[in-house]
Amino acid sequence: FLLQNFDIEQRVRSRVDDSDYERDHRRVMSTVLVDCRYIGEGYEIDATIADVYLVSSEDPSKIIGKPTLYQIVDRKSRLIVGFYFGLENASWNAALQAIYSISEDKKALCERYGVEYCPDDWPAHQVFPQEFLADRGEMISHSSSNIAEHLHVTVTNVPSKRPDWKPLVENQFRLTHNTL
Repeated sequence: FLLQNFDIEQRVRSRVDDSDYERDHRRVMSTVLVDCRYIGEGYEIDATIADVYLVSSEDPSKIIGKPTLYQIVDRKSRLIVGFYFGLENASWNAALQAIYSISEDKKALCERYGVEYCPDDWPAHQVFPQEFLADRGEMISHSSSNIAEHLHVTVTNVPSKRPDWKPLVENQFRLTHNTL
């Protein structure tokens, strides 16, 4: 009776709430690339607590905590265009540091960390997006409105519990955690 009278969507929706269904069970008809026409059109930004403990440089036996990692990913190229690694919790100031890193001199950045600099590795150097796609955290503030107004950038906040609306940055976190 159940299989004949109710389709799969109705049966699954009866078992989970609507937000869980939309996130985990809905039909996916396309990818985020459908909305992207060129590099720099949209950047996804998010933060996570890195799965690593930092220790004091003065006394390596003392753990000082887990850092927060911000990443900004271009939707078209999947390139990490900005990042920030800090000890403070996810906040507007930390997000601002990640946004600042988009325009930072990449040659000086590579020299600071002892990495060989090649301009071909940074095709989106100092390219600001038309849109920042963020969750309903630190980017839903009056300060982000100021950034949007002065840089002529749209800040779009996705609904809570919807990581599938910014899948590229979420996947970068997974890859980073696997590497660590």
